[in-house]
Amino acid sequence: MSRFLLKIVFFVCITNLFWSCERDDICPLGTITTPKLIIEFFDVTEPENNKIPPNLLVAAEDSENGFLFENTAEIVIPLRTDSNETIYNLTINSESEDGGVTNQVIFNYSTEEVYINRACGYKVEFFGLQATRSLESDPDNQWISNISVQETLINNELETHVYIFH
Repeated sequence: MSRFLLKIVFFVCITNLFWSCERDDICPLGTITTPKLIIEFFDVTEPENNKIPPNLLVAAEDSENGFLFENTAEIVIPLRTDSNETIYNLTINSESEDGGVTNQVIFNYSTEEVYINRACGYKVEFFGLQATRSLESDPDNQWISNISVQETLINNELETHVYIFH
């Protein structure tokens, strides 16, 4: 074979190699994946005003770890995707000597897996959201007065899903 013909064959092989490559399958940062639950806190006596729960500790019922929120009237927390129920213990004044006051909130919902793309896979959307507070036997341990579900479909993190009045 001539040297010229070898160069052409080599060039064609290299070109085919690059054309057969695919871009990396990396999920872009801006892609919306499984959304979290957004809760906003309000004053029960003035429902139009936000009220910050002091030193709020949010912990899943079956977990010793939790999320500590300070100086915020809005929190973002995950829901379980492997169940139709998530139970959180919400404790105000969690850093006080007596450990604060804890109320339990139960979130019930249905889930649906939604295909995003090959790089990102699936996300879970939640629908039919319901939120209830477990009643404590001691009325002094009730810091949550009322819970209002604003959005029963959780498919983004752009709007508040639940209002809690205290």
